[in-house]
Amino acid sequence: MTGNGKLIGAAAPYGLDTLSSYRMVEEKYIGRVIYLTFKTETDLSPWIPAPLKAVDPHSAFLKLYHLTRNPVGEEARGIGYSAYHEVCLTVGVTYPGDPAERHYNIGMWLDRDWAIYKAREVLGWPKKMADIDLVWPIVPEEGSKFADVGTRKTFGSRISRYGSPIIEMEGALSDDIAPSKVPPFQGFYSVRHIVAPDGDPKNRIRQLLRIDTHSGWASEPAFAEASLKFGSCGDENLAILGDAKVTGCSLRETGWVLPAFPATIIEEDMDFEPHVG
Repeated sequence: MTGNGKLIGAAAPYGLDTLSSYRMVEEKYIGRVIYLTFKTETDLSPWIPAPLKAVDPHSAFLKLYHLTRNPVGEEARGIGYSAYHEVCLTVGVTYPGDPAERHYNIGMWLDRDWAIYKAREVLGWPKKMADIDLVWPIVPEEGSKFADVGTRKTFGSRISRYGSPIIEMEGALSDDIAPSKVPPFQGFYSVRHIVAPDGDPKNRIRQLLRIDTHSGWASEPAFAEASLKFGSCGDENLAILGDAKVTGCSLRETGWVLPAFPATIIEEDMDFEPHVG
């Protein structure tokens, strides 16, 4: 045991060694993703903190990931501590004076708690735990010895909290689907908000961050048709998005590297309050 009996680690949950906490280290992500773009009659602007501006306040997209995450240069940990699912509800946004379209995640849901701590506490990402069922298509390569098992071009996902589905998606790969626009990936914006423990608003931390990755890559997309349905539970009101009209769906292999300290402070002392309703 290390630490000489002192609680160590970057933040809660603290432990007697670094296994119980996160570390600010460079990490590599590798996996696959489903991008699903959609239109909604709901104005998404109230969820976007000023001075960020939605590229289209009635357009958003889902990112449904299966990922492995490991510190760069270190031996991979066991599968229960490196592999997880993550689903993001995202809007493309820009910042004044910077035309690059970056991602702003309105909601994020994961099925491993160790993938939440650093991103939520340090970087401000709105991550929560959820039950995530995600079925991928099976398309063996031509000549594969597994080809006799057959293929499955259908796929789907259900994301639930407290037993209530909040996102349900179904799709099918098709060679007849016209290529759709895949949202650009040029980094993220997030809001870090820590309430002052003494209640003094002068001591609060409220910042707009730009978060940049590097060494990103993605395979050529395979396009699909899909349907999408939103629901609500005790602390999620995604049903407010109404009937979503899917405008594109694609599947890709992907990966990137997140630096140990990836955030740049863009704004401080923001007046942005979360949307309620």
